[in-house]
Amino acid sequence: MNLTLSVIDPQTDNRWDEFVVKHPRGSIYHHSLWGKAVAETYGFRPFYISLENSQSGRIEGVLPLMKVNSKLTGKRLVSLPLTAYCPALFPESELENMIQFATTNCPDMDYIELKFLADVTNTNDLKGQSLYATHILELEPDSEKTFKKFHANCIRRKIKKAEKSGFTFRIADKEEDLKAFFKLETAVRKHHGLPPQPYSFFTNIWKNLKSHNLMFLPVLEYQNKIVAAVLMLRFNDTFYYEYSASDSRYWSLGPNQLIIWEIIKLAYKEGIRKFDFGRTALTNHSLLTFKQRWGAQQHILHYYYHPAIKKIKTNDNSGLARRLMHFTNRHLPSPLLQLEGKLLYPHLG
Repeated sequence: MNLTLSVIDPQTDNRWDEFVVKHPRGSIYHHSLWGKAVAETYGFRPFYISLENSQSGRIEGVLPLMKVNSKLTGKRLVSLPLTAYCPALFPESELENMIQFATTNCPDMDYIELKFLADVTNTNDLKGQSLYATHILELEPDSEKTFKKFHANCIRRKIKKAEKSGFTFRIADKEEDLKAFFKLETAVRKHHGLPPQPYSFFTNIWKNLKSHNLMFLPVLEYQNKIVAAVLMLRFNDTFYYEYSASDSRYWSLGPNQLIIWEIIKLAYKEGIRKFDFGRTALTNHSLLTFKQRWGAQQHILHYYYHPAIKKIKTNDNSGLARRLMHFTNRHLPSPLLQLEGKLLYPHLG
């Protein structure tokens, strides 16, 4: 088989998404519309590599990359920026060729960052680290069996209490609901001393993915007010719990547990088999424990760098500068915190 590497535009070449949909490890993050939402928000330039059969024109492998060009954090190719994981859908034997192809065609980039869901052990000249995990719940054939996997007190009891508290569950259908979600998201991020993603990121996800049934926004209402919402992604047999927010004044009633359970019940109606709880820092022990209590399996994420970068990234929140930033953010007015996110995230990638 005569295979060649090339750069293609998945927005105009349907072969990309057709390959991703059929690939057993294809995810929503490989889909061109996720990349389009990210690129439109932050101005990153796509560099999508395909492995093609030069005789048939058939794609045999893909790796989506984006160029992050920042004066603050450097120039690099990332697969993909602001994404939990997006491994190469290549035969592993082709990975070194892909890296060489990327470095040759992008000589102005300082390094490549690859985000894998599994360890890569036989590729040379990659510096790896694991700072995050995702949790994936494999749904049982029967929803009651899945329900019994949940922690008795912290999950099941909370769900039953919330079901009696007067919450109403629905799927949002207008942008006013998205604005309500963003207001909650800003408040939650402020509570943690962090800026939210810019509102344009969520509108671009809504605009690009919703009409293709690749995203939806479940909400919980209490007394006709949205008090919890989750920006969900969907692809093939998986739901992705991407961004969630809720009103802290109602936490004692269990809205966070109830909205997840309602989404899982929806997953059964739609034939979904997996529920991905999303990325969590390995230093965030409380959130790790919360996700494990749903019976979800923890999967360590493996991030690789080529060539090895001098200063490895860290999740250490104990530094004075980081603690000062968190303190300041907790006291910033919401509009200023939102402006900080708009200015900061294009550099993080």
